[in-house]
Amino acid sequence: MRRLWGLLFALLCAALITAGVGLPAAAEEGEPGPPSDVASATPGPPESPEPVQTPDPPKAEPAESTPAAPDDERDEEPTPPTESRPQPSEPPSQSRTGTQSVAVTLTATTAGSTGVGWVANVWGTATGAPNSEVWTEVRLSDGRWSRSQIRTSDASGWYVIPLTYGQHSAGTQTFRVGVRSTDGVVYSANVTLTRVAISASTAGAAPVGAGANVWGTATGAPNAEVWTEVRLSDGRWSRSQIRTSNASGWYAIPLTYGQNSAGTQTFRVGTRTGAGVVYSSPVSLTRVSVSATTAGSRPVGVTTYVWGTAGGAPNSPVRTEVLIGGRWSRSQVGTTSATGYYALPLTYGQNNAGTYTYRVVVTVHGRDIASPSVLLTRTGSPSPVIP
Repeated sequence: MRRLWGLLFALLCAALITAGVGLPAAAEEGEPGPPSDVASATPGPPESPEPVQTPDPPKAEPAESTPAAPDDERDEEPTPPTESRPQPSEPPSQSRTGTQSVAVTLTATTAGSTGVGWVANVWGTATGAPNSEVWTEVRLSDGRWSRSQIRTSDASGWYVIPLTYGQHSAGTQTFRVGVRSTDGVVYSANVTLTRVAISASTAGAAPVGAGANVWGTATGAPNAEVWTEVRLSDGRWSRSQIRTSNASGWYAIPLTYGQNSAGTQTFRVGTRTGAGVVYSSPVSLTRVSVSATTAGSRPVGVTTYVWGTAGGAPNSPVRTEVLIGGRWSRSQVGTTSATGYYALPLTYGQNNAGTYTYRVVVTVHGRDIASPSVLLTRTGSPSPVIP
């Protein structure tokens, strides 16, 4: 410890001498100075078995709170160049090529379903491809894609392209839209368009009061709501009966409007698509009622008739039939008038006494509609023939 204090005192004296400051006055008046081992250390090294080296001045020692490294130390770990570390918002291609690459995407939408022959489109946005050529491709039955229509997107990338392939045929087509970008051709997701057509048939004619249907197939509309509409006297269409098509689109709907009245009604069948309601072609059903009357009885050999009206069957073929041995046999034929009236002679059994059963049959739209059966009794015996 004494050596340490001596060393510190020697250092302090050296510093004072260097600064030009004298020793304290007490030392000049002969006051006892520092111990001999310290005083003798001033001109020379202290009395120590080991040589003591004078440390560097305090100003050369770094502070405990390490300051920033000198410039030459910072230069030893340079910061990577900016261009090799692109900002997150910049596409990676910018650091490689120095030009900005914009990703191109395509949306595509259709109505989903529409009518056969109707104009239909695919539309969407070619993001990143304004004022660019866009086109449709249709997938053929062998799986290949075939280019169809070509248009140009607007300044925002919006486009509308008509879908013309298969326009006049019922069924479903698959399309996609393409656009060319700097990275090659970009395609939209596949979209479909189903063309819907409805066939409709009736029996053409039916007796008044009898059940009748319209039937057909809504091609492209399986398991869909289908309905009948009837055309009223003022030309408007009025919805009537509603049913659902089966998995193949087939349907059968009862025709109830006007069921109990003679005459012709016009119907159509409708179903809804993504582009609106698709209708079948109009079909008709004629309700026919045939009345028949006889004189009841007539003498043998006297001409007599059956007459009546075929309601709903003007200017139509009409005939008489007679029941023989349990089977109906055709007899006389004629044509109804413009109002449906007819009168036909009853010739079978004319010269033989007895009761005969007849009916009148009118043919409308290829279908035979019969009257109720009527009777005629022939009485007496044939008049004698005078030579």
